[in-house]
Amino acid sequence: MFWAQSTGGFYNPQINTNIPGDAVEITDDYWQELLTGQSKGKVIAADSKGYPVLEDPPTPTEEQTISIINGAVSNALDYGAKKWGYDSIIAAASYYGCTNPQFNADAIALMGWRDSVWTWAYAKYPSVTPGETPEEFMVDMPPQPAKPVV
Repeated sequence: MFWAQSTGGFYNPQINTNIPGDAVEITDDYWQELLTGQSKGKVIAADSKGYPVLEDPPTPTEEQTISIINGAVSNALDYGAKKWGYDSIIAAASYYGCTNPQFNADAIALMGWRDSVWTWAYAKYPSVTPGETPEEFMVDMPPQPAKPVV
């Protein structure tokens, strides 16, 4: 088995006929070790001689961290709406003003929650640490209100 720094790819000489010139030979056991490490969150990088090694991934930037957190907050809001029977927080909000009193009440409650969550999140963003996990960030997220009974 071979690994090439230029492509970050593995090459089996029994299958691949075009192996990059910078490829280095590795054992099948080490290839499996690299793949296992990668599946556990490590990244495969080259050492000073171009040999593949496992490393911790780079810490996300502040911008990347906020993007990851935004996705997690959006997912949490959607999950809350789904617990009440809606496809998403947007779908629930679409019932605002609905003639069905329960749907309208749900929309009002979930929209209020959504607004408080995003107000809370945007107030916290200046203190985000690059690499902070969504779980760490969301520990004090405003809780979902009780479903209104109409």
